[in-house]
Amino acid sequence: MVTNYNTAVQTVISANYQNAQEIFLEKHEEAIDDMHTSIDELVGATSKLSTVAVVAELAISADTTQEQLQVQQALVQTDMTITETDVNAYNTAVVNVETFSQQAGAFLAAAQDTSITSAVDNYSAQNNIAVASYSAIQYTQDIDTFVISYDNNLYMSFQGFFTDKMVTADELYANTSYTQ
Repeated sequence: MVTNYNTAVQTVISANYQNAQEIFLEKHEEAIDDMHTSIDELVGATSKLSTVAVVAELAISADTTQEQLQVQQALVQTDMTITETDVNAYNTAVVNVETFSQQAGAFLAAAQDTSITSAVDNYSAQNNIAVASYSAIQYTQDIDTFVISYDNNLYMSFQGFFTDKMVTADELYANTSYTQ
């Protein structure tokens, strides 16, 4: 009996009673962190792939035999090879930056949309489950859909909330200016 009581007390203490807005903000912060990691990976992969431009420039500007020998020595002494792994790392980083930036924006927008947060809070209350007891929250930009899944085979989804709020990179850059 003591063990059962202590277990029940610990369950109540460790339960997460966040509301939908708090959960969406938490997911936004996770996506931002993942995006920053992906940006760092993209910078590293871009740096590695920039080797191609360096080698090409060296080869193009080597007009004399002496300059061509210098290019050859530089290539022998410095690893300027690019592997399929390097290319894959770059491509993966590009996709991850896009994915996590979309998720970060969508989760933040969801946190600020009372029709979504109240629907999630109400659904959770009606089904006697904590909002934070979800097993997965996913956003897919291609189809503009949120899916919130719970362990007990319950889920809810929202579609079409942000399609009219999406902007392209060109639209974003057109509305920014650089000042010194």
